[in-house]
Amino acid sequence: MPRFTKFLRDSIFLTTFNLDVVVGLLLSDAGLSKQVKNGQARLAFKQSMSHFSVFWSIFMILSPYCSVLPYTDNATIKIKKYFGIRFDTRTCLCFTMLYDIFYINNKKVVPQDIFNLLNPIALAY
Repeated sequence: MPRFTKFLRDSIFLTTFNLDVVVGLLLSDAGLSKQVKNGQARLAFKQSMSHFSVFWSIFMILSPYCSVLPYTDNATIKIKKYFGIRFDTRTCLCFTMLYDIFYINNKKVVPQDIFNLLNPIALAY
């Protein structure tokens, strides 16, 4: 997919449903990271291959925000190797705004106003 200009990246927004999904994912396995180059954040979501069907359904919801397909990933935790699948979104202002809510000093936290972000969809994810 082509690169987005800064104007396009800043024009992207999360629909209400997608925002609820992302909030739910941030409370569980997803994470946000800020890019040094442009200062914007992106979402990363990783699951083991045994959860592929759930992973794929989430990717299908968030694929409009991605520029590439999911890819395999691995991690070593206490000398045991784990294999999984992962996707990253584009860097966008909408994810940067969530980063500012969910991260303090580059550490993920539960926001103090989490009750304003929770609903049945967020809790489902």
